[in-house]
Amino acid sequence: MIPVKLQMFNFLSYGEDVPPLDFTQFSIACLSGKNGQGKSALLDALTWAIWGEGRKASQDRKADSGLLKIGENQMWVDLTVDLEGERYRIIRKFSKLKNKNHSELELQVFEEKKSAFISLSSPSIRQTQQRINRLLRMDYETFINSAFILQGRVDEFTRKSARERKQILSEVLGLSHYEALSVLSRQHLREMEGKLLTLKNRLEQINQEIAQKSAHEEEIRSIQENERNNNLKIKQIREYLQKLEKKKNKLHYEQEREKELVTRVNSDEKELQVYLRRKKTIEQSIKDYQSVLSREKQILADFDKYQKLYNENQRMISLMQKYRDLDRTKGELEAKIEKVKNSLLVQLEQKKKQYHELREKVNSLSSQQKEIQKLKSKIERFNVLIKRQEHIQQEGNQLNVKIEGKNNQAKRLRDDIKKNQEKIDLLSQRKQGNCPLCQSPLDEQKIKIIRQNTEKEIALKNHEIRDLMEEVTELSNKKNILQQEWKQNRNELKQKEEIQNKLTAFSFLI
Repeated sequence: MIPVKLQMFNFLSYGEDVPPLDFTQFSIACLSGKNGQGKSALLDALTWAIWGEGRKASQDRKADSGLLKIGENQMWVDLTVDLEGERYRIIRKFSKLKNKNHSELELQVFEEKKSAFISLSSPSIRQTQQRINRLLRMDYETFINSAFILQGRVDEFTRKSARERKQILSEVLGLSHYEALSVLSRQHLREMEGKLLTLKNRLEQINQEIAQKSAHEEEIRSIQENERNNNLKIKQIREYLQKLEKKKNKLHYEQEREKELVTRVNSDEKELQVYLRRKKTIEQSIKDYQSVLSREKQILADFDKYQKLYNENQRMISLMQKYRDLDRTKGELEAKIEKVKNSLLVQLEQKKKQYHELREKVNSLSSQQKEIQKLKSKIERFNVLIKRQEHIQQEGNQLNVKIEGKNNQAKRLRDDIKKNQEKIDLLSQRKQGNCPLCQSPLDEQKIKIIRQNTEKEIALKNHEIRDLMEEVTELSNKKNILQQEWKQNRNELKQKEEIQNKLTAFSFLI
């Protein structure tokens, strides 16, 4: 695994605007600097992004809350690595809202065709973490016992049990790959044995069928003879059916011919009835025309009268159209007059309203200036609080570094006490002979002297541990006081935007 790029957000002492760390600019790196400047935080960011592990207090089950920057409620680490010719991206996030923790883990691989990262994440964080471990062929315990030595835990590997050391060496040397091959070979052997047993059973069935070959051949000859007889009968039946089909077609043709003749007769009868009705209609029309011709003079006189009335009606229609046009024009003019009147009334009301507003502004100008002075003083107070918040953040980071150093020192003293106690136990088991530690000759007096010196050393280290714990308690109290002050200042700073908006609004009014 080769790291390519590392990005962090609110991780330990690193805040929001942290530039990405590009590993392609160097092949070997050495981190140096003062305590609390973020050297070990970079290494913690790598292990937390890949395995979700990092520095944590002894009472914490997970490292997430302890890695979050003081005063923040969200952090993330984005790590890009190259592994076996592929480029992977791991994004791990943690948020703390209303005393409820939420974690996210995203695994992506770069696809050259799309020139973008595509997701390889599983539905759950645990499954995604298992996939990352399979890609790396290494979990966090193997990593800190082989390639990476944690601060204050140089003897991590030696403190493991024999079974755990064996497991770690197996992971480092890749022996699990051969174990997987062994499992696959045993599985393949079982499949081959099953197939062989199936083939043996099939061979027995074939041998049984071969033994019955003569009986099957006799049965086939009998079936072939029956088939020839049935084919002869089918041929005779087909010839008889062809004769019947010819008779059927002839009868069908005669029936169709009869239907056609009946249809033609009915059609001729209907056509004859139509002609008879048309004849009667024509005869009646002739009688009507003769009646009209007998009243020719009267009809001409009535036509002249109709022509005069028609012309008079057209003149009246023209006059009615002119009247409607004039009436429509009158309505449009009245509507325009009413619209202009309403517009003038609205403008008059607006002018009155503006006049009253100007009068009120003039009256309230002095009170607004006083309010502006109050708002400006609050803004200055907010600026002081912002500077105090930055100071609290720096002081809190320094307290975290001191607390971690005291805890590590106390842990080393406890380990030394444990080793000294083991020495006393070994000496208690021997009354004389050689020393179990250095193999030098011992008697009761020397055993007593060594034991007294060891007990004094244990007492001194216990006293040092108590002093360290008192210092840790004092530092934790200071840290809690700073956190409370941070929260109070943050709550007060929430009003800054509202005060600034009010001040801006007053400046526009003036």
